[in-house]
Amino acid sequence: MLLLLLNCDHIIEYMYTIKLFFRLFFREMISPVNYLFSFIAGASVNFFTSGNPLANVTLFLVLIIVQSYSKATVHLINRKKEILLLLPKEWEDPAFITDRTGKIVAAIGYTEELFKEHKILNIKDLLIIDDSYKENTISEAFSTITQLWYSVKVKKVDDLYLIWMENINDSVNLELRIGIQRQFSNDIINSLSDLVYQNDIYDRLARMILLDNYEGVFFTRYTDDRDLKGTAYKFRKGKYEKSHTIEVSSDSSAPVNLSRKKDSIVTDSLKNYKNRAEFEKANPFNNKIKDFMDHNIFNFVNYHKGDITIIAFNNINEVTSYDLRTMESAVDNARVVSSLLDMARENDARFLESMAGLCAAAEFSDEITGKHIYRVNKFSQLIAGEYGLDEKICIWLGQVAAIHDIGKVAMPDVIKINRQYTTDERSKMQIHTIIGSQIISKMIKDVKHPDERFLLAQKIALNHHQEWCGKGYPGLMDEENHKEEIHSLDPGHYSSLRPLKGEEIPIEALIVSLADRYDALRSPRHYKEGFSHEKTMEIITLDNRSGRSGEEIFGPAIFQVFLKIHGQMDEIYNSMSD
Repeated sequence: MLLLLLNCDHIIEYMYTIKLFFRLFFREMISPVNYLFSFIAGASVNFFTSGNPLANVTLFLVLIIVQSYSKATVHLINRKKEILLLLPKEWEDPAFITDRTGKIVAAIGYTEELFKEHKILNIKDLLIIDDSYKENTISEAFSTITQLWYSVKVKKVDDLYLIWMENINDSVNLELRIGIQRQFSNDIINSLSDLVYQNDIYDRLARMILLDNYEGVFFTRYTDDRDLKGTAYKFRKGKYEKSHTIEVSSDSSAPVNLSRKKDSIVTDSLKNYKNRAEFEKANPFNNKIKDFMDHNIFNFVNYHKGDITIIAFNNINEVTSYDLRTMESAVDNARVVSSLLDMARENDARFLESMAGLCAAAEFSDEITGKHIYRVNKFSQLIAGEYGLDEKICIWLGQVAAIHDIGKVAMPDVIKINRQYTTDERSKMQIHTIIGSQIISKMIKDVKHPDERFLLAQKIALNHHQEWCGKGYPGLMDEENHKEEIHSLDPGHYSSLRPLKGEEIPIEALIVSLADRYDALRSPRHYKEGFSHEKTMEIITLDNRSGRSGEEIFGPAIFQVFLKIHGQMDEIYNSMSD
């Protein structure tokens, strides 16, 4: 069967060759040049044999047929070489001829050597490509042999395809590298709120640049004195290393200042000098940078934009124009991202200032002064982290926890009572959770794009007196276990509802409740002395006034966290005591 198929292929190829021959023969038969030469030759023969140039007309026809046959045969035999002549002599990238099946039928010079070395017999052995190249619709293709990208051009000549390629690997890599940087910028912008707290933007940028064939990179920004201060990074033996802060004065001749002095991108290489001494004399690197790079700098690229300056060291390959363009793009990205982060941090600072003011107002109404606000925030963040909440939520709790009592600003007359509450006074005092929730709700509604932290603060303000065992306040659930809308300020409305219990209570509210309880017990008040850490532990473990344990009030999970970290809470209280 295989022999039959092979024979069929040979027959088809033979028939195709015959068809091509007759096409070439017909082309020569209608060529005016053939008729001209046949007439001249025939007339000359007739004249010398008979004296009459037109004596034998048959001679003319024979000459035309013979000449057309000879030329068609020569063209058929040499058509592959003739096609290759269409290429410039200087062409160095692969250029060759295939038949309609993709089989390579002719190649010369560098291409022929390449094909012999790698035993390339078909175009698909060389390129990742399909048959659409025959219609010249393929513009780019990758070679698994040379590991390069090429622009592919195709010209059909009779039944063959002349293919020539141009190395575009650098430009493709440039687009790829800039594309990676664009994606990096988009990812950074989409996660900007997280980066405000993580503070690792330069770590991420450094990794991106080091992946671009550099061994080291130094990120710097202006200081108040207009010097440059930053951090260097390197990738060695499969891991990233980060330097301590390095500062370079603005009047230094170190290469990191070159692009600012020349107002352009700057690059230099050891290969441009006779020896390292001359290279380092022309480029006096900062000693801390030299130590960090193990005194092995052999090229660099330096560029700046605004207050950002980047210098990358030791490109593994020769620095090309594409590397310079990539560095320009990297610096642009660093500047944009840094500017966005600066604005985000300024907004965050303003938010925290506003939050501190609200917390201070709430605590002032309760005659609580000192660092209570900051301790409750710190305790809450610590408990949340140990419990395993998302890092961002932990940070947010450390910013908004102390606003839980904001509702007290609306009832200073009740809050400042120095005796035991009556039943009505206690019911009225408990409404501070409702008022606090409503205050924050109004703040959210009055802002076009409310900060997510306000939503967290509202949830805490409403629920921070709920207890795991279901004996907290205010009542929020009706008889059918539906949560009531928060609108009434009538204490009687909530007394007809049941409090939340168990997992109905937001975990953040339980965390803040524990943090506030610990600090309240430790802190002195006008009506009591502050308790020791040991006494506070006893009361939280089992409150002898209510008879409820820490597990019943805060839930078993949060209480177990407290037992694990109570020592750290003691340290925080002592370090932030009034």
